[in-house]
Amino acid sequence: MSMDRLSCEDPGRVLFIFNRWYYGDPALGETVFVSKFLATYREFRGHEPDVVYYDEFVEAHPDLTSSNLIGHIGNLAPDVIFFAPVPAISTIDKNVRMEVLDVLRANLDAVFVFMALDTMLPQFQTLSVTYSRYADLVITCDGGNPALLAEISVPVSNLWTPIAAPTSMLKPIDKRGIPLSFSGTIARYEDRAAMIEKVLSLVPRAVMHDLTSQPPMAYDRLMRLMEQSASTLHLAKAYLGGDQLKGRIFEAASRGVLIFEERNAFTGQYFDEKDHVIVFDDTDHLLSLVKTFDSSDHRERAAAAQVHWQANWSGQQFWEAAFKAVSSLSTVPKTAENAQL
Repeated sequence: MSMDRLSCEDPGRVLFIFNRWYYGDPALGETVFVSKFLATYREFRGHEPDVVYYDEFVEAHPDLTSSNLIGHIGNLAPDVIFFAPVPAISTIDKNVRMEVLDVLRANLDAVFVFMALDTMLPQFQTLSVTYSRYADLVITCDGGNPALLAEISVPVSNLWTPIAAPTSMLKPIDKRGIPLSFSGTIARYEDRAAMIEKVLSLVPRAVMHDLTSQPPMAYDRLMRLMEQSASTLHLAKAYLGGDQLKGRIFEAASRGVLIFEERNAFTGQYFDEKDHVIVFDDTDHLLSLVKTFDSSDHRERAAAAQVHWQANWSGQQFWEAAFKAVSSLSTVPKTAENAQL
């Protein structure tokens, strides 16, 4: 299927290439690509896409990984390929080789889409620019880094993190047992650690999971935590500063939990401060909100955020936007810098 025939209604044969396990380690759990992108694609299309888990493919083909991978993907004959590298230079060996992408682009009539999920990380920026050279389209899910995107020569679509819909009916927040929850990086941020400590002194039954010092929380467990929480804390600052459109805001909204939102440049583009979230500006402001929080006072706000997410920012809307961006690409013949490994 040529690029000019691809559409949201008929995206053709879709292939995902990414790692199944965080840093190739099953003990760390499945990557967000599995829990977010595959799950929502299934909702969108109603069937399984083709998937190559690169870490598992390397393990199965340790001696001839590249040639076997090229042959395998060639036999699949995809129309669209979504690929996403691990966002760290130190683990570049965990990523599909760029030479493989080069050969595939030279020999397949497919659209290549690079998913850039953490554009604010300094160590990911060089990697992102390099991988973008093997793509026809770049999709960001964190708001995008203007300095980074300025170095990318292909079209960029700034989207958001897709979240699968809940599989059971959600309780209203005044019927939930956990008053406040948070799962994310804490200890690495001194100001964040101090904030969390003060919050716990006011809400001793709060659940605060620090990814810095505790084992990763399995994604299904995280979503159950959201479903059991009356409120959740959303901290939008990226490591080393700067605002970031994090997936947690969409996870929380999808589960109808009241969101205490750290003011940032992105959330207001997706959720209304008056109707959907409660915004705070600093630690003192947050503490004053938490101290007087009564879940029954915000039941309608939390429910409205969930309805708003379902209507506008669900996985269905994400993939509609993604394939709209794919179908809008002009048909420009591809060239490869190298025809062989």
